[in-house]
Order: sequence, then structure tokens, then C-alpha cells
Amino acid sequence: MTEADARLFRTWLPGDPTRDRDLPGHIPWPLIVLTASGLITRGRHMGSFRTVLNRAFTWTFGAPLALEETVHCELGTVERRPSATLPGMDVVRFEAGVMSTASGDQVAGVEWVMICQ
Repeated sequence: MTEADARLFRTWLPGDPTRDRDLPGHIPWPLIVLTASGLITRGRHMGSFRTVLNRAFTWTFGAPLALEETVHCELGTVERRPSATLPGMDVVRFEAGVMSTASGDQVAGVEWVMICQ
């Protein structure tokens, strides 16, 4: 991600301009979330499904990630079970790490739970 990408992204989200100035040269965390979510969803790592009724994410973040960094996601075990309260639906849960490709360090992580068909 380049500085131009970061400036463009910051114009899409309202925020505290003083906070944005505190991290010049770093990728905004909401963009990391969107990028990782897109990689995981497009890869169909949770399985193939037609309907998603509900989903919840719990994100954790490490040190700010510098511009020009490349990230990739490392997926943990995917757990899938029938819903106890919604017949015909499944509960899917997994954890994933967002890793710095250059250093191999985990820069963010997510626990993702969803109810799907």
C-alpha cells in the first residue's frame, strides 16, 4: 500500500484528523480489517454458503504497519457445527492471523463467528 492509497482511504472514513497525523506513513487499521476480511471471504475458507444471518468479529492489533508493507492471512482451524437454535443453519468459527510478509510477525488477528446456510 502506498502513501497515495492511505490518503485516499482516509478520505472515505470520517475520523479525528489529529489521530491520522499521529501515524504518518502507516496503513490505517480499518483498511487492514477490510483487506483481511476480503481475502478470507473471497477464498471461501469458511466453506461455500448461500445465506449469512449473523456474524461477529473480534479483532486484535499489534504495532502499526508501515506503508509499502505486504500482508497475508494465515487461517487457523475452521470449526463448523449445526446451530442448536436454528434448524438448517450452521455455526462457523475460526481464527486468522494477519501477517507481515517481510518479517513474518503477526500484525493483527481475528476471531470470526457466523451463522450461515
